[in-house]
Amino acid sequence: MSMYHRELPQGYIIKNTLPVHAEGLGELQRIVFPTLSPEETLQERH
Repeated sequence: MSMYHRELPQGYIIKNTLPVHAEGLGELQRIVFPTLSPEETLQERH
């Protein structure tokens, strides 16, 4: 898989999702989608 990384002038960074991001993304999913079950949220095992 090719890795993508781009920094935009506004300070945003666009890049591939990595296992290290799983915990934070799972927390974001719980906040944004509170009705998801734990099995439906992103976890490091995915």
